[in-house]
Amino acid sequence: MIFCSFGLACNNLNLSGPDKIGSDQKIIDANEESERNKILLTFSRKLNASIPEYRRVNRKGFGVTQIGELTGFTVFDLTDTLNKQLWGPSSISLADSHFYHFSPTLMPYSQSHIAYFEHGVIRKIFKSVNCTDRGDNIKDVLTFADEKLKNCPNKKNILENISNYRKYGFYIRTDHHSQFVNCDCNPCE
Repeated sequence: MIFCSFGLACNNLNLSGPDKIGSDQKIIDANEESERNKILLTFSRKLNASIPEYRRVNRKGFGVTQIGELTGFTVFDLTDTLNKQLWGPSSISLADSHFYHFSPTLMPYSQSHIAYFEHGVIRKIFKSVNCTDRGDNIKDVLTFADEKLKNCPNKKNILENISNYRKYGFYIRTDHHSQFVNCDCNPCE
């Protein structure tokens, strides 16, 4: 389900499906699965543009199937950390005023991206976070989040989740040489 909030979604940190929606949220009823898949496809396109070398291992690159299965990446909600999509058909809820961490599953290519969702659309994507000469800085993400969450009672927890974005991901180490991300980054695993 895609959710649009007309209040502070950060008040509803334990969103885990339509039965848990706060009263300040509205479900987008026009073909919601299709809309969610479009947003997930936007994430995959951003990854393909940011990490073109991934096509050396998977010539199709990152993608989303018709039923919403992610190929090559995962998505974690940094505002509601129980809300995530690893693999299988679409299972993540997209809610206003939420931050999402999406990154490739293969460790050498797992450059992190963070998106902010507002008024039913992606408002901002920070790409390849903390990859020197390639992406955005986590400090810029935190400055942006601090402003967006200025009236949020759960601001401290959400900012902490954003600071620790690498904890909210699923990474596959393909061999003993793939312990780190292939970018000059800080922090790296």
